[in-house]
Amino acid sequence: MEEVRLPAGPVLSPQEVLEDPHISAKGLFQSIEYPGLDAPAPVMQTPVELSETPGEIRTRAPRLGEHTDEIMQELGYSESDIRDLKEKRVI
Repeated sequence: MEEVRLPAGPVLSPQEVLEDPHISAKGLFQSIEYPGLDAPAPVMQTPVELSETPGEIRTRAPRLGEHTDEIMQELGYSESDIRDLKEKRVI
């Protein structure tokens, strides 16, 4: 592949990516606490470094349904409406 100048590289498993010395040295992952996990989860940071507006991870991703009540209330649903929809397994 080098002869024809075709870029190529190894295909790594997710675990191999986390353990790769180059990736580790580059600091591409940030450890984030997440409910239900025994240890912080590695989350990939922004791969592009911008000098004036650097990317950052400020919060973890929400759990499924974590903000449902808040969103439904913002849409005008009452607490009893939300409870009914949950009982009917609509949300």
